Amino acid sequence: LAGNTGAQHYSILALSNYDIPSGLTGNSLNILLTQLPQTIEWPCSVTLGGSLVGVAGQNGITISADGVDIDLAGHTLAGVAGSFDGIAVQSVRRALSVRNGKVRRWGSSGVWAGNVTAGSFEGLTLDQNGQYGLLPGTGARVVACVASANSIDGISTGLGCVVRGCAARANLAAGIVLGSQSQAIDCQSSANRAGIVAGDGCQVSRCTLHDNTQQGVFAGNGCHIADCNVRNNLLDGIRVSFSCTVIGNNTNGNGTGTAAAAAILVQGSRNRIEGNNLSFEDGLNVTGTNNLIVRNTLGSANALIVAGNS
Repeated sequence: LAGNTGAQHYSILALSNYDIPSGLTGNSLNILLTQLPQTIEWPCSVTLGGSLVGVAGQNGITISADGVDIDLAGHTLAGVAGSFDGIAVQSVRRALSVRNGKVRRWGSSGVWAGNVTAGSFEGLTLDQNGQYGLLPGTGARVVACVASANSIDGISTGLGCVVRGCAARANLAAGIVLGSQSQAIDCQSSANRAGIVAGDGCQVSRCTLHDNTQQGVFAGNGCHIADCNVRNNLLDGIRVSFSCTVIGNNTNGNGTGTAAAAAILVQGSRNRIEGNNLSFEDGLNVTGTNNLIVRNTLGSANALIVAGNS
């Protein structure tokens, strides 16, 4: 393929049959993938030719280039016992896109892209993988993905990511983990250990968190949690530490797993807790000082607020 220029297109079934220079430029390279395992070493577009099954002791697709676009085309990448990651990225890479299909039953993670910057992941189902469903890296866009029954977290992002319209259910650790300065918007997370675990400076908005065995939302410092529906989580519905805003959330039935749990638990200072509706649960528990608590509706719930708050 060396020496071609312009918008040339190539459809390749078995990559091992071709010698494609690693410095290939000027080509638009299209790969139709029909067998696993495969390693992608060039910027290209990859489309699955059908559902593919991995092998033990190998990743399904290994990425070692920037600018790779993978369209699963509605098909499934299926792992087997002893397999590694469904899609794995080697070394630091940029601009990986994966979309439109299922990645399931891999021995390690479904999609391991923790060292990728500015990735895009859309319309993926990540199911029953042996570690994580999806690790999208830093500055990623994760849209309309479903992560279920993975052995660690369903979706676990790096810094500065946006997770929108995703669902996580029955993952053995957290449904969604947000790296610092990330956002979860219009997501649902249920029946995990924790619904959403948010690092410092995150935003969690318009999410539904229910029936998790620990917290609905476990937030770091400086987070904004707003307009969420938080129900029937065994520990706290929402737990915050320092400098957070918790505004306009509806909670019900949280905190039944232990007497120390609450609908909203405030453990630090300089938080603003405003306009939340709390009913039929252990209520509002503020153990830190110098917090502003205003216009919350408690219904039959209790408020345990230490001195030094307003």
